Amino acid sequence: MALRTTVRTEFDRHRDLHDEERLEAAKANAVRALSNYMLAVAAPKDPKLKARMQDFHGRSVREAKAEPRRQLSPNSTLEQDAASGTRR
Repeated sequence: MALRTTVRTEFDRHRDLHDEERLEAAKANAVRALSNYMLAVAAPKDPKLKARMQDFHGRSVREAKAEPRRQLSPNSTLEQDAASGTRR
């Protein structure tokens, strides 16, 4: 049910989106999210996949901790941050 609610919320959020480029980006994000969800559900059942996901997660956390934190301007939006390369 949580997946269905999440998908419905995202579709509702983009209901009035008419720009082709942004529509394609939203579709790609939806496919990526569903793929990630399916992978996360399958991982505990497959020992090799589970071990690789845990390894990837560990490396990602270590890399994130090693990265210097960036300060954001209080009035910036996610789109402005993405355009400038700033991460939240």
